[in-house]
Amino acid sequence: MGVKVKGSTKGEVNPLDKIIALVKGSDLDITDTIPYKRITKDGYLVDKNNQLQAFLRVKSNDLQSLNQADLEKLIDGLTTINRVYTEPFKILSTTYPSDTSVQQRFVQEKINRYRKQLVVGNLTDRERKIIEKKRFRAMEELRRVKWVEDELKELAFFIVVYGKGISEIKESVRSMKRLGERDFAMVHIKKPQALTAIIRRLTNMNSEF
Repeated sequence: MGVKVKGSTKGEVNPLDKIIALVKGSDLDITDTIPYKRITKDGYLVDKNNQLQAFLRVKSNDLQSLNQADLEKLIDGLTTINRVYTEPFKILSTTYPSDTSVQQRFVQEKINRYRKQLVVGNLTDRERKIIEKKRFRAMEELRRVKWVEDELKELAFFIVVYGKGISEIKESVRSMKRLGERDFAMVHIKKPQALTAIIRRLTNMNSEF
């Protein structure tokens, strides 16, 4: 029996509303174009049949750089999941912009600090030149990390598990993480913003992210 999930309270914005406008065919019901109704406070997606889904992010590995033993370990881990986990699950992949916001803040703080130092008086010509060079290098570094975020894409993988109710979806998440956490470092994606971004990307594969 499907779980009943209350809709958003007055004044709250359903995160899925943010992507309705991105889906073609606005004359269709949202559940005909996006098969989800809402996101619960626990980070589960509710589909149009009131079934629950959980997205688990899988650690990406550069298979080209792995030695044979590590590669076989990953293959064995995936084989174990397929053999032991008997409930339905799905593997998805998509690309994301690389997130360099932390690096950008760090470099911007350096630039601001150098600016303040240049404003302060009592600097010798040599000291001023040194600080100006540091500020210039920091500005170049900021341009580089911004370019990485704008131009380079990160490949992400997700495993989706299902459940008819809260207890069942929780057990599905526990079972999948127990089987794959060691080899694939699975993380349950719970934040509405992150889930909305995933759905947006999956339903608009040709759009700019």
